[in-house]
Amino acid sequence: MMSGRRIQFSALDAWRGVAALGVALFHFFPGWAGYLAVDFFFVLSGFILSHGYLYGTGKLRLRVFLVHRLARLYPLHAYALVVFVAVAYWLHGQWPSYPDGTVFTFVQHLLLLNNVGLNSAGLTYNEPSWSISVEFVVNLLFFCFVSARTSSLLLAAVALVGVVFIWALSGHLDVHFQNYFDFLNAGLVRCISSFCLGILTYRLYRWWRSEVRISYAWSWIEWALVTMVAGVLFARSGKTSALDFVAPFLFMAVVFVFALEQGWLSTHMQRLAHLGKISYSIYLNQFVLLMVFRSVWPDGGGRLMLLGYLAVLLVYSHATFYWVEQPARIYLRRKFERSMHLARERWQGEFK
Repeated sequence: MMSGRRIQFSALDAWRGVAALGVALFHFFPGWAGYLAVDFFFVLSGFILSHGYLYGTGKLRLRVFLVHRLARLYPLHAYALVVFVAVAYWLHGQWPSYPDGTVFTFVQHLLLLNNVGLNSAGLTYNEPSWSISVEFVVNLLFFCFVSARTSSLLLAAVALVGVVFIWALSGHLDVHFQNYFDFLNAGLVRCISSFCLGILTYRLYRWWRSEVRISYAWSWIEWALVTMVAGVLFARSGKTSALDFVAPFLFMAVVFVFALEQGWLSTHMQRLAHLGKISYSIYLNQFVLLMVFRSVWPDGGGRLMLLGYLAVLLVYSHATFYWVEQPARIYLRRKFERSMHLARERWQGEFK
């Protein structure tokens, strides 16, 4: 695996933040297709990890990649899990309980195995973390089985088979903990499919950037894509729809076009890059805050509750990013690098 050169995709960072808020709004208003934002995350993850690890000049070992991903995903996941348990106990006077076993389910979350097919009774604890579990597993599969030489045709086939498979068995993309044939987790299939599309998107981006192309239509293309995304989300008679299966491919186009940052909208969206920086905190903090707000307004608080929920979510996520997520990531990576350096010095000293 390779380590790519540093490029800041500011417009994509902004879209990541918008998508995180979309999921937060989906849990507040569950009657629309906001769950599709998760598929955008999966496509974007395939794109970003391809940029960071698949192409470049240096070979990366599995343990380094594993530490990098754990340092990125685990500290806030563990923090949000503990906060969820504490708040649930404070609100209800007891530890959350689940049909598959309270302790067993909690251990699954601690090990990031809460959505790999072991739990058949629904989402548990901090529910949005189901996608973190499947993304971590797919990240490891990506490192072990995908290289810069992996056929694009093979990746496209895997992505298409996954989409068709879910369409045939579920008819929509609002799937996560369900197991097909009692062993194949729907969330994993969903993630693998969109992640492969993200890898293909990055390859298309690399090819396009290597060519000299001048066009004045990018602004129109960006607005057209936003309009089509809105259509997929809202042009439906109910919450779920066969339109879901257009979304991953449409998100491919969004990631590709906005990565280029050649239109008016992508240029101005860069101002929202900080929203993308705290998007992981927004994503994992939303559920526990919503639980608190619903305990205050059990019958619904209308616009006042919504505005309060979003305001507190943004402020709290800003705090957890700077006080939990970022310091923990930096600490773990530096500690690992220091231990690797000491081990290298010890090894070299033994052979002097």
